[in-house]
Amino acid sequence: RKAPSLSTAWAAEPGADDEVDHDTRFGAILDRLQEQVFKRRIRVKDVFRDFDKLNCSRITREQFVRALRGLCPGLDQTEVDLVVNHFKCQPGRRVTWPQVYNYIAFCNCIEE
Repeated sequence: RKAPSLSTAWAAEPGADDEVDHDTRFGAILDRLQEQVFKRRIRVKDVFRDFDKLNCSRITREQFVRALRGLCPGLDQTEVDLVVNHFKCQPGRRVTWPQVYNYIAFCNCIEE
């Protein structure tokens, strides 16, 4: 069997397979969440809004995890981490410590 050429090895992007796997897993988790939400007729924004006392569309990681587990109790910890980390707000002028998560973007993904 012939080994791949050096140019082929250098041309392959590192982590490209990981990114595809990550996207596939994330999509499958969102599909499961959508199925649970539609089957149980849950109003997703209302679940998260209970945690958003300041009505700023951002909540802490712990609050996001609690709301997510309420929507779909069957998610394991790696699936929860994958979803939660996807909706992390980028640090900026209006986002400071503690790290917050945008639940409105999550709700829009689920309600599509």
